[in-house]
Amino acid sequence: DGMSERFPVSGAILNWLPKYSGKGYEAFYKRFPKYGEWIAGSVHPTICQIQALATFSNVPLGYIYLKNPPPLSDKEITDFRKLNGEIADRPYSPELRDTIYDMQIRQDWLSQYRKLNLGIDALPYVGSFSKRMDSRDLVHQAYSLLDIEAGWQIGVADPFTYIRERIETIGVTVFVNGIVGSNTRRKLSVDEFRGFTLIDSYAPVIFINGADSNHGRLFTIIHEFCHILLGEEGVTDSSSEPYCNSFAGEFLVPKSQFIPLWNEHPEDYETIAKRFKVSEYVIYRIALEHGYITRIQYHNLVECFNQRLESLPERETRGGGDFYVTAHARLGESFSRTVVKAARAGELAYRDAYELLGLRGSTFTKYVNEYSF
Repeated sequence: DGMSERFPVSGAILNWLPKYSGKGYEAFYKRFPKYGEWIAGSVHPTICQIQALATFSNVPLGYIYLKNPPPLSDKEITDFRKLNGEIADRPYSPELRDTIYDMQIRQDWLSQYRKLNLGIDALPYVGSFSKRMDSRDLVHQAYSLLDIEAGWQIGVADPFTYIRERIETIGVTVFVNGIVGSNTRRKLSVDEFRGFTLIDSYAPVIFINGADSNHGRLFTIIHEFCHILLGEEGVTDSSSEPYCNSFAGEFLVPKSQFIPLWNEHPEDYETIAKRFKVSEYVIYRIALEHGYITRIQYHNLVECFNQRLESLPERETRGGGDFYVTAHARLGESFSRTVVKAARAGELAYRDAYELLGLRGSTFTKYVNEYSF
């Protein structure tokens, strides 16, 4: 039986996998009791064990057969994450790294396809603004690009879906997921990152961590859109870049609408937050920015709000749900439609279409019918 044949794996690879996967040696010794002997070369793993090793390390099977680790730099994309204002030198978790990699593959395909097959011009707004512009002025530019106006979300039932659709209409692709691909065992951590942006003048991508709250996701999509206007690629957490946070704050709670409401309900953060459909955090920040409260008051408010959140019962994560609805929320309308169209036109092999959407044969067909792409 070919599966029980043994094959020597290089010590360099065996020493690299525990580090690269982020799981550490302990986990590998536990999962593969002979790991130490494999490294020493006194015993070789079977083909079957090699497959298990690739799966366990979350690396392509081909990597295991290499002599030396592939030259994968851990940080191809900028790390905007800060801890207490200091740039944190935390490596990206394997979950984040793999997600970035998957999105880069989608982006590369989409960029080529738009350029070569659809003959679309580069998007003029990507990276055409700078932080020298007052963030309020940039918000006005963004409103006119997206064809919306101040207070746009007040009458909208689902502001995130609405603004995602506006952003996708002008050519940005937005992906949302709380796990890696469709692997429910590999959850994405909100503490690690809220979202990231990949810049490309034909196919800019925004990725939103779906494990975040509704309010969090709404703030993040606006924050990431700011990065696209500035032409900055990178990973964001809750304490990232003040400029894009100010932009998102003004985009959701414009000064012109905030002040009259504050005068009517001074320090009634709950009422104001409900009106703008944002979290109270955003209102604290706006009140601080416009000089209505001091930094000390701001920190006290945040502290109290956090305590209130902690005393609430754990929110049930939206589990299960309809598979196709979930897929649609993750992939978005515009990307799904483009991939299906390319496959139908024979410009993309169906096998590659399955890969890009992360759907297999029959589920792909059912997904297409469900949303009549």
